[in-house]
Amino acid sequence: MPGTKPWTRGRQVSRIVRSTLAEQAYVDLRERIMSGHLPAGQRLMAEELAAMLAISPTPIKEALRRLATDGLVEAEARRGMVVRRISRADVAELYDARLLVECHALRHGFAVGGVGPALVRGLQAIQTRLVARRSLGNEEGLTAALALDRTFHAGLVALAGNRMLAEWHGLVLMQTHTLRIYTLDSYAFDRLRAEHEAIVAALHGGDAAAAQAALEHHLTLSRDELLARMSDGTTGESPK
Repeated sequence: MPGTKPWTRGRQVSRIVRSTLAEQAYVDLRERIMSGHLPAGQRLMAEELAAMLAISPTPIKEALRRLATDGLVEAEARRGMVVRRISRADVAELYDARLLVECHALRHGFAVGGVGPALVRGLQAIQTRLVARRSLGNEEGLTAALALDRTFHAGLVALAGNRMLAEWHGLVLMQTHTLRIYTLDSYAFDRLRAEHEAIVAALHGGDAAAAQAALEHHLTLSRDELLARMSDGTTGESPK
């Protein structure tokens, strides 16, 4: 590194390596939480996670701090860091946030002429891939379908043309998909497919009112389905 004092180069390289490992740990742990392999309530011990990922505990701790900022993990008294448990009140707030952001983005998109053939083709392509992945009928396909579900909704939020709003929505979306510990049986595939197709059809027809109604209907039913599953104790939370 030109201009760097010899005794400081090692420190800089060490920080770069640690930062890279922390990023890798963050991505790995986030995916395990999102897929349900680390379920709600799971205790997260830095030393155990470090052994699992074959790295030192330091980047694990940095990754856990980022995941806490994302709302995916939280600190509990006497237990340390755990995968966040989501309450019924949390569900209501998260879906209120999604309704607010996604419906605003859709209104803005129609107002500025952002709803057109390119958007429709993009959403149709995402939906086609989502159906194909879910139709595999295995856990890997379900995980891919959930990721594409998030991509579908992110495409709607992009209509707002607001980077900060999109980033914030991404965090909210991660939490709503994480708390929904889906299985092949509990992922209401036929309903979700029909509701996505209704949104796309309204966008294709240029019908702003119908698109808004279809989106609100979709998010409201998704919220209600989750709340019903939480009531019967099937949220996938790990034992204490």
